[in-house]
Amino acid sequence: MKQEESKSVTELMEYPPDTAGGLMTNRYVWIPRSFTVREAVAKLKVFAEITKHIYYFYVVDKDRRLIGFLSHRDLVLADSDDLVEDLMYQRVISVPPHMDQEEVASIFQKYDLLSVPVVDEQDHLAGIVTVDDVIDVMIEETNEDIGKFAASGKDIDFHTSSFSAAKRRLPWIILLLFLGMLSGSIISFFEGTLQKAVALSFFMPMIAGMRVIPAHSLSLSLSGVWLRTNLKKDSLPRPFSVN
Repeated sequence: MKQEESKSVTELMEYPPDTAGGLMTNRYVWIPRSFTVREAVAKLKVFAEITKHIYYFYVVDKDRRLIGFLSHRDLVLADSDDLVEDLMYQRVISVPPHMDQEEVASIFQKYDLLSVPVVDEQDHLAGIVTVDDVIDVMIEETNEDIGKFAASGKDIDFHTSSFSAAKRRLPWIILLLFLGMLSGSIISFFEGTLQKAVALSFFMPMIAGMRVIPAHSLSLSLSGVWLRTNLKKDSLPRPFSVN
């Protein structure tokens, strides 16, 4: 491994894996603000082979602080002598390196982004998070939420042994069995009343079926939390940076 690559890997390993810094890659294309479109395209040709994904071109100043971005379309439609700083979009959505990966995924979903730059406290560009990595995060978080909703505490799939699956769910099964026995005892206590008023037995299946309602409401609530549909901040204008 080359010295530069070794240094880059070391820098990425400084951040926890479940943060923006842990997800980001340092293989991206940045362009000085003083570049012309011709110079930007020339640099793109050089770095295209070593860059994992090129969704946007990030514009930096002389201190490598993030100040804007360009899309492929902007470069294609511009004249070769146009300056990058005259074409760039200045409102950049960026995230700090220690932001939780679930929050990063929410930003991608909210703004329909393909990549998000990661900047430090001085707005220095440290790397980018791509949509490919975020999809993996969303799948991981969804599986974790489903596991919790299923009262298993951990993921259970076709590769999980029957013994492990039963062991994880056994406490809840025992609890439900106990509650069922308690319900049966209460019903038997009022057996005399039911014999006198047979019409009351009509309501027993309906009352037993009402337990489905809170389960359905809970599943909708969990879905709402994941999709962030209940957050008022979704109606706010897009920020320059998300902290």
